[in-house]
Amino acid sequence: MNEAKPVRGSLEIGPDEAEVVRRIFTEFASDRSTRNTVKRLDEDGVPSPRGGLWNQSAVRGDPVKDVVVLNNPLYAGSLVRERREWRRNPDSEKRERRYRLHDQSEWVEVAVPDLRIIDDALFEAARSEIERRKHPVTASSSVGSKRVKHLLSGLICCSCCGANYAISGKNHYRCAGQKERGTCGNRVSVPDSDYEPVYLA
Repeated sequence: MNEAKPVRGSLEIGPDEAEVVRRIFTEFASDRSTRNTVKRLDEDGVPSPRGGLWNQSAVRGDPVKDVVVLNNPLYAGSLVRERREWRRNPDSEKRERRYRLHDQSEWVEVAVPDLRIIDDALFEAARSEIERRKHPVTASSSVGSKRVKHLLSGLICCSCCGANYAISGKNHYRCAGQKERGTCGNRVSVPDSDYEPVYLA
């Protein structure tokens, strides 16, 4: 008997995952912070899309790219194609994580009602809440600009919980478990000027 093979590109709703999506949208639309939501998801043992702990970025992400949970129209029954073009490394022909976002006029929106998880009212309520929580962009704001990659990004770990230290603010390293999920009690924030000279010495 031949084993059934998954069809590449086919999509279907996973009941457990769908329930998580509904929970995230409902809590966000009800004015709950994404930090509090991801903390509760971790406390309840709900795995993130990648199987580990949740980060706020996995819930809100980038509204321009329409990815992750709150910014994904697929959950409201709309599939958007031709949104981005993946770049390939000319030396290895491997697809890289970076991609070029097409102009919105090139996007192709397809109705997929069978994949709808939430109704339009809840989706729009979450969209409105995203707009309400936006911080005004100022000349000194990093919103919309490319964040500089710091020397020790991804190399420092918290001694309390083992999570990576991430940049917080302009130039301080801070435990991602405390910053993103609130699951660690380590609130120590260290300026990069204390770490990087020691690393380079």
